[in-house]
Parts: sequence; structure tokens; C-alpha cells
Amino acid sequence: MHLVLKGKILLARAIFLAACALGAASIADAQTVDGEWRAYGHDPLGSRYSPLAQIDRANVGRLAVAWTYHTGEPLPTKGMRRSLEVTPLMIDNTLYISTPLGQLVALDPVTGGVKWR
Repeated sequence: MHLVLKGKILLARAIFLAACALGAASIADAQTVDGEWRAYGHDPLGSRYSPLAQIDRANVGRLAVAWTYHTGEPLPTKGMRRSLEVTPLMIDNTLYISTPLGQLVALDPVTGGVKWR
């Protein structure tokens, strides 16, 4: 009986390690899509790492605002302050953001133009 239990534990460990390896491979695949930010924090584990190298220490100081987007939602009133910081998702050449009032907006990442709201 003891050998059977030990064998089951070893099998369970092997299955667990195989599942971890498959999960790591799928996370690595998610990170290889150029310019995509498909999940909060970039990947399913929220690594916040981007493999893109276009911006580096040599040119970061020359960055300039390309465009801004205003939601058009009402400004906060005296007793009600409103601010928003979002982590946009970038999927299939579309930038998705949420607004302070919970609306979803799809933007063109190059121009900032609204694709749909």
C-alpha cells in the first residue's frame, strides 16, 4: 500500500510540473506578440514586462505627447471628485480603455481616434 501511495504522489507531481511548463509556455507566447498588451499587466501573471525595444535610455528624453483622449463625461462637481488611471489593453491594433463612468471605448493607437464607444 505504501508503494502505491508513493507512486500516486510521484504521478501527481509529474502532472503538476507538466501543467506548469505548459502554462509558462503559453505566457511566453502571449509576450511575443509585438505591441500587444492583451491582459492587465501585459500577461496572465501581470509581469508588466514588454519585449519592445523602440524606446530606450538614449531616446526616452525626446518623447512627446502623440495624442490625448477626453471621455466627454461630465467634469466633477464641488462635492464629487473624479479621476481615472487605467491600464489600457492593446489587442489587434485597437486600444481599449474604460472611462470614469464605466464606459468602454476602442481607440486607434496611432491617431487616438474613436473606433467605437
